[in-house]
Amino acid sequence: MNVRAIYDACMADSGQPRLSATDVGAARRSPFSLYCKHHADPAKMDPPDPFLEALSARGIEHESAVLTSDYPDMEKVTYGTPEEGFMAALESMAGGSRAVSNLPMFYLPEGMHGYPDVLEKNAGRSAFGNHHYLVREIKAARNIREHHIIQAAFYALMLGYIQQRP
Repeated sequence: MNVRAIYDACMADSGQPRLSATDVGAARRSPFSLYCKHHADPAKMDPPDPFLEALSARGIEHESAVLTSDYPDMEKVTYGTPEEGFMAALESMAGGSRAVSNLPMFYLPEGMHGYPDVLEKNAGRSAFGNHHYLVREIKAARNIREHHIIQAAFYALMLGYIQQRP
């Protein structure tokens, strides 16, 4: 398997705007927020909301606890640029890692990028051989909301493109 060929195919930039799973979820709630993110003057935007920042920090703590308990043997991958992180993710998947966590993913022919929480190895063919990966999103929320589902679906679609498993 040629990991470099997979990387190059995924990084073939189509020139269209790049969207993340967060962008798609936010656009569902408020299309204007997506417009502002890409076109508004950052100096004129509202300052970060302290409550939302506290919720985000709580979510990061929860995710870390889940990763530690559910994947105690998961290798911590360090990288410099997001592109290097994506290559590390592809190499981990090609090598058959049980799980890959919080590494950047790109599928630029469709303008997609993001950081899925966990990619779990499963049996079945893909560009990586006799295994493929499924997305697992970790949420601290008590109730799953539509934007959580949209986020996971976005990552699943992008991962399907990457591993050539529609």
